Amino acid sequence: MPVFIRIGAAFFLNAVLLGTWLTRVPDVMEALGLTKAAMGLALTAGPIGTLAVLPFVGRWIDRTSPGTVFIASGVGLALALLPIALAPDWLTLTVAIFVAGVTNAGMEVAQNAAADASEKADGRKVMARCHGFWSLGIMTGALVAGAAGQIGVDYPVHFAAVAAVSIGAALALARALPPVAFVKPKTGGEGGQAPIFALPGRAVLGACLMAIGVTLAEGAFYDWGTLFLRQDLGASPFAAGVGYACFAVAMAVGRFSGDVIRERFPAPTIIRACSLAAAIGLVGFILAPTVPLACAALVVLGAGVSLVFPMAASAVADRSGASAANNLAGLSLAVMAALLTAPPLIGFMAEVAGLGTAFLALLPAVVMTGLLAGHARVRRDPTSAAACPEAA
Repeated sequence: MPVFIRIGAAFFLNAVLLGTWLTRVPDVMEALGLTKAAMGLALTAGPIGTLAVLPFVGRWIDRTSPGTVFIASGVGLALALLPIALAPDWLTLTVAIFVAGVTNAGMEVAQNAAADASEKADGRKVMARCHGFWSLGIMTGALVAGAAGQIGVDYPVHFAAVAAVSIGAALALARALPPVAFVKPKTGGEGGQAPIFALPGRAVLGACLMAIGVTLAEGAFYDWGTLFLRQDLGASPFAAGVGYACFAVAMAVGRFSGDVIRERFPAPTIIRACSLAAAIGLVGFILAPTVPLACAALVVLGAGVSLVFPMAASAVADRSGASAANNLAGLSLAVMAALLTAPPLIGFMAEVAGLGTAFLALLPAVVMTGLLAGHARVRRDPTSAAACPEAA
């Protein structure tokens, strides 16, 4: 089985878990009687939990391996669905989302570190295709969640079933992941050389800011897209899940094509095209008068965001000054720091002016990604054993 499929299975599992929970945010809000502002504050706990442990994830990977960290974190995130499902009030829900954010941090960095290790081992690009599996996972989680909501399956039952299956899948990855995923990184864990806090340094800061712009729009859709489709456009639970799927399919197509695209076009050109498509899709989604037109706009938005984060991950993994795991943790730290403020701001703006206006406020961030496209160039360390120059 090709390596990109075996590593892609890890990305798929991570996304299924996230898609399961995020697609049913409206049901959780209704069950607990929460306002948009209150739900926005609760959603903030996820990035806070991720931020709390991201500075240490790079060292954890350097001292063990990406595969080890991923499996442990995958079991943790699956179990974290249960307290979310059983939360009786806002405070308990917020704590449960915090725990989910903590466990997701390990999966996030470890899966990207595994893909980067594979690229360095044989010189073949797999990062974009691995992220394509993440998009398929979001689609799968969203469609299953939408169908469950449509036929009346309560979300606690739904979450418990997904958690049980996902724990088995995470343990199965101990055999399915390629050996390179379980190799201890050469640069980490020796003599305390790897820094504890993986803050993004100057070498990767530009790429981090580039990724933040479009990722904010992507994250806003994950947190609030279902609610917009259901409350503002009157979509059924299943139709809202289909909207999620349209977004995810477009992302998947872009990412599965991404490694070929990266070989043929300069990285900054790809990022500028992605930024433009994301801006058009975002505006189209906000202004769409019907669910089908909103889904069409989501296809454009999904294509636009598809390659930004995987290309940023490839770029920062090969910057000098730190191990790939620590640079990837720094990228995730920067993105999560930005996402920390997005859920509550969107929630409060939605209470005052509506979700459409709140989404529109993200347009300048999307434009920022295009302006910083030059930071997408991969600059491989000349001492790397498997240097694979990217078009620039």
